[in-house]
Amino acid sequence: MLVPPEADAISDALRSLSVQSSVFCMSELHAPWGFTVESSTVAKFHLVLAGSCWLTLDDRAPVRLNAGDLVLLHAGDEHSLGDGTDPASISLDELLRSSPLLDDLTLRIDGPGPVTRLLCGGFVLGVELPGSSTSLLPRVLLVDMRQHSPSVRGSSPSC
Repeated sequence: MLVPPEADAISDALRSLSVQSSVFCMSELHAPWGFTVESSTVAKFHLVLAGSCWLTLDDRAPVRLNAGDLVLLHAGDEHSLGDGTDPASISLDELLRSSPLLDDLTLRIDGPGPVTRLLCGGFVLGVELPGSSTSLLPRVLLVDMRQHSPSVRGSSPSC
């Protein structure tokens, strides 16, 4: 479901928050590729700069992400990203140990297939929200950054 930003209470709430972010790395990933991001208390984000990939969270159906999509996982849930829908066999930490970042802090995975470019990181809110406030947010927010005024698609908090 796409919601115009002017009618979207979640977008209004997010705009009013002070967010501190940390970019983990830029990634240039040539298929085949896939990795799992372990759960943590730090919220995660992935911005697809070029190409496409699949996001899998728990046992839910994979979601296709395309260039211009920004996905936010505010609870820091474990999730996988990959060029296909098959389960990832390596964690991001293992991948970074076996494929160190280049001098420009880019993670590059070579392969024969199409390339996906990602900007990935984590973020924390500069202000603490009341405990029940975060339960109102969907576990996954998908923002279409290609729109002149971004629209937000989210899954229900019970997801």
